[in-house]
Amino acid sequence: MALDYFFCDIYATATDAASTNSRLEIETDKDKLHKWYAKLFAFMDRKLGDFVWNREQLQLFVDVLPRISGRMIHGDAVDDEWLAVWLLREATREYDELIVSVRDSDGEFLLAEAAMHIPHWITPENSEHRVSVSAQ
Repeated sequence: MALDYFFCDIYATATDAASTNSRLEIETDKDKLHKWYAKLFAFMDRKLGDFVWNREQLQLFVDVLPRISGRMIHGDAVDDEWLAVWLLREATREYDELIVSVRDSDGEFLLAEAAMHIPHWITPENSEHRVSVSAQ
């Protein structure tokens, strides 16, 4: 039986970038990303409390700059996958500096969910890295 995975990448925009130009700047300072990691960990704990995941909880880590990555094995517990999406969306609402991308073992599943509402020119071949969740 194949395991089903959920992955996310969380990017923080540099707070001083907005005042200097209109281009979006992603935070690359490792210490600042570790502070964001701590904020997100506390946020998740506050939102979920003692929630019991069906298979494995969403795990976040700072490994490759400039992002905080997350992953979880959800198996056939798709509700856990959607809970993780909700949780990350809520994080972007609380911290508007965050931009999140999510995918699972099948790829960019939010594109599949939005298939009837996206432009006709988006195809599986050109859709990688086109979906993000943010408050902006």
